[in-house]
Amino acid sequence: MMEPVKGSDCRKARAERLARMWGRYVAASGFPGDPHLTDNQKRHILRAAIAGGLELGLLVTNALEAADLEISKDFEPPLPAEPTEALPGTMAKIQVLAERAEAGRQLFAPSDGPFLESWERESGR
Repeated sequence: MMEPVKGSDCRKARAERLARMWGRYVAASGFPGDPHLTDNQKRHILRAAIAGGLELGLLVTNALEAADLEISKDFEPPLPAEPTEALPGTMAKIQVLAERAEAGRQLFAPSDGPFLESWERESGR
C-alpha cells in the first residue's frame, strides 16, 4: 500500500515540476530567464506563453504539470505506457491506477484488457 504523502513532499514535488517546465520554456523560447523571478511569476509567464500560442506540449508533459499551471482543462495527458489485464475493483487494478496517476498519465487506456472476458475466465463462467 502507498504511504501517505506529507505536505512538504507535495510542495517539493510541485516546485520540481515547475523547475522542469521552466527549463523547457527557456529552451523552447530562447528567453534568457531571470534568477530573481518567483515561482508565481514563472507560473504566470508560462500560462501567458501558452495563451499566446506556444504549443502546450512543449511545456507540459503530464496532468500534474497542467494542474500546477491551472490549465488542466486544456491538457490531455498521455496514454499509459502499458495496458493492464487487472480486473476492475481488484487491488492490482487500484495499484495500476495509482501508478498511472502518479506518473501523470490517463488512468484508463483503450488497450486495457477485455474486462468481461477476463472476469468470465477467472470466475469460471
